[in-house]
Amino acid sequence: MPKQYKIHEDIVQFYTAKIPKLPGESNDQWLDRIKNNPSLLKEQIAKATPGEEMKLLAMRRALAVAGGQRTGAAAGGPNNASTMARRYQEDMMGFDDASRARFADEQIRFLDEAFSYSSPKDGTIFWTGVDPDKLAEQVPRWNAQFGSAMFGALEATTDARFINGGFEYYGSGDKGKVTQKYFTAVSDTFGRSTTGHVTAVQVWGVRKDSVFEQTELPLILNRMKSQLDQGKTPDVTDISIIVLDPLGEAGNTKIFQNREIGKIGLIIKSVPDSESKWIRGKDDCVSVGKLESLIPSVVNRFWMDRRTPSPSAAARKIESDYPLIKRG
Repeated sequence: MPKQYKIHEDIVQFYTAKIPKLPGESNDQWLDRIKNNPSLLKEQIAKATPGEEMKLLAMRRALAVAGGQRTGAAAGGPNNASTMARRYQEDMMGFDDASRARFADEQIRFLDEAFSYSSPKDGTIFWTGVDPDKLAEQVPRWNAQFGSAMFGALEATTDARFINGGFEYYGSGDKGKVTQKYFTAVSDTFGRSTTGHVTAVQVWGVRKDSVFEQTELPLILNRMKSQLDQGKTPDVTDISIIVLDPLGEAGNTKIFQNREIGKIGLIIKSVPDSESKWIRGKDDCVSVGKLESLIPSVVNRFWMDRRTPSPSAAARKIESDYPLIKRG
């Protein structure tokens, strides 16, 4: 009788998340349907590209031994941070906190340098406030509709998708710090790979202290400034930011382009809430300034002399499908 192999918990978690819910189906009903029909999971695993499962396991093991805390069903699975990271600390580094931190940084550097975080020209999509799982589901569908890899989003089309959703990001104490360090590092790498017309989708406005406001957008704008200062045409020439349910604006969506992005409000959560870190609606946030403070003057002059293009294809696609990527 052939030996039965247990599917690794990471593989179960990752490919189960790819099975779409039926209309009106609750999370428990969805999980029960998958449990009662194993072929659904097998079908998703069968669609994996060559080497995909190995990347998934290698990347998650690396982040786990760095101290990343697994989430959900995978929290008790193999290589959990609570056991694997402690073992590495005890066996290889003793109990020196500084050594532990250096090791975590080395693991994150390995994950940043050894895997792919690039995006197609004119197709980069940054996001804040939308449902990341829904966005990760929609981007490949949009690419399939266009018949090519037209759009790229960090958690949807790069190797970061193998980490996304598998580890605590806002955990208590140190639980989320390793995962935050990882996404900060690869967001930087992703931002440096962008070319052409860049797209961002934000909800209500640009949230202060978000990865987009703190890392991704400043990186793009400062790279543009540096190249313009050298007399070069910048790698990124245009930016479209589509805001869903824009604060202080009429309509469900508004697209801002190039110099116009300076008019977008910087928002913060205004209602103290012990249950959620997310801004959950227009009444839950306030504007505390405008994005114009981030735009270097040389970039503004470049855009002033440049004819404003049509909104990016990605912004138009998000505009037409925005209910599909909103939270809730």
